[in-house]
Amino acid sequence: MSNSSSPGGGLDPLEYYALLKLADAPGLPGQGPTCKYVQTPLAPVNASTPFWTCPAGNYCISPKHVQPCPPGFYCPANTAQPMYCCAGYYCSKDTKTLTLCPQNNYCPTGSVDGGTSCLWLASCPAGSSSASKFGLVIFVLVFIIAICIVFWIHKRLQRVKNHHLEKRLRWIHNHNLQHDNPLMADEADLEREDDDNESEGSTRNNEQVIQMEDTEDKTPNSDGTAAAKPKRPALRRKVTRVTHTFDIEFEHLGLTLSNGTSILQNVSGVLRNGRTCAIMGPSGSGKTTLISMLTSKIPKDEGRILINGQEEDLSHYRKLIGYVPQEDIMMRELTVDDILLHSAYMRLPANLKRAQMTEKVLEIVDFLGLNSVMDSVVGDAEKRGISGGQRKRVNIGMELMNPHLDWTRVQAEMSVESIARRKGLTVAAVIHSPSPVAFDQFDDLLLLGHGGRVVYHGPRTEAPLYFAAIGFPVPKEASPSDFYMDVISNNVKSNLTK
Repeated sequence: MSNSSSPGGGLDPLEYYALLKLADAPGLPGQGPTCKYVQTPLAPVNASTPFWTCPAGNYCISPKHVQPCPPGFYCPANTAQPMYCCAGYYCSKDTKTLTLCPQNNYCPTGSVDGGTSCLWLASCPAGSSSASKFGLVIFVLVFIIAICIVFWIHKRLQRVKNHHLEKRLRWIHNHNLQHDNPLMADEADLEREDDDNESEGSTRNNEQVIQMEDTEDKTPNSDGTAAAKPKRPALRRKVTRVTHTFDIEFEHLGLTLSNGTSILQNVSGVLRNGRTCAIMGPSGSGKTTLISMLTSKIPKDEGRILINGQEEDLSHYRKLIGYVPQEDIMMRELTVDDILLHSAYMRLPANLKRAQMTEKVLEIVDFLGLNSVMDSVVGDAEKRGISGGQRKRVNIGMELMNPHLDWTRVQAEMSVESIARRKGLTVAAVIHSPSPVAFDQFDDLLLLGHGGRVVYHGPRTEAPLYFAAIGFPVPKEASPSDFYMDVISNNVKSNLTK
């Protein structure tokens, strides 16, 4: 160090800092970025100004103040104050040397003993202070464009698919309209056919075969004679009964909540195969609870349930039954076609081809009258979709995806009662305020009163006689189902008490 006078010896600060200067760091490559440090005055400007030197790895703010350079800083020889290691370089741990950042690495300000590895798809030439993200931006743009192309192709294929599905659905619908429905045959004809089958000793006990032939249409020729049009080929269909039928008997069923509220009390009855039963009652009478109890979805407190005479749970036949809950349980973001197709994949045999499952979905869609909303989203309270009635039909369609129900034979028949009778199904439905036409479709009736007690259970056609016998004749102008509900709700007085 110089033996010149100290800057504290009355030197003005401005004059002191005027002695310091920025100098290029020693040993820098020509192609690298610039890097400077604060250098001590190495020669006196005049007789009154100080000058001093400083060893590398230290900084000297005056001839008498020598401090080691902290890590991350650069202090070559004759450093007056430490400087951060320059961007594009990294410093040694002893702060004495400065090295150009190598290729494929970047060195921000203050880098020590090496740089940071360059990011994927980023460009980092030698002397980089940061990673260039130009390549990454290009990749993201290409990826977004590729995604858009994929979505466009998917949307295009979906439109083509929907077009083919709609075309096939129209064919199914028109085919059902053009051909007579075999299930609408007269009862007497079917009975005679059954008698003939029995007399022949046929083994076709589980199916009814119906032969339909078109009569010849006579059109006059020019000479006045009648000519017969070519006959349409005879249509022969089989209305196949299910292989496993169920007679469900329930005796003295009861259910009481922990707070003492009785939901069902001593409920007994029977649901027979080939018949439909309407379950009615006021709110809170246990209608849904009874159905849930029969299907083993909730436990019973008392009573027993018999399946074909044997005491067992209906849950053992889970694949043979369909249960449509009161609430519509489905993915509201999917379309009607998506929901039914998913149900088909989950419930139909795995050996069926995709085309066969799609065909069955289209038949169910036409059967339930969902043609116009097949590609519509189900929706919810926030996003408008199909109507509540259509949503309920979708829920029914999910349960119709049953490998044991061949709906290709009955898709044109809209009578639940007729379907149950021909197929040998056991049908029970909780209904509220049905129209007279819908009410007449049911064979049996189960009326539940307040507290879950049975008011009436038996054939629907015998209900008016029963209510008339206890003083409640059904008025001619009244709807029978509405009148029964008024009787249960104590809105009608008995003739026997007047």
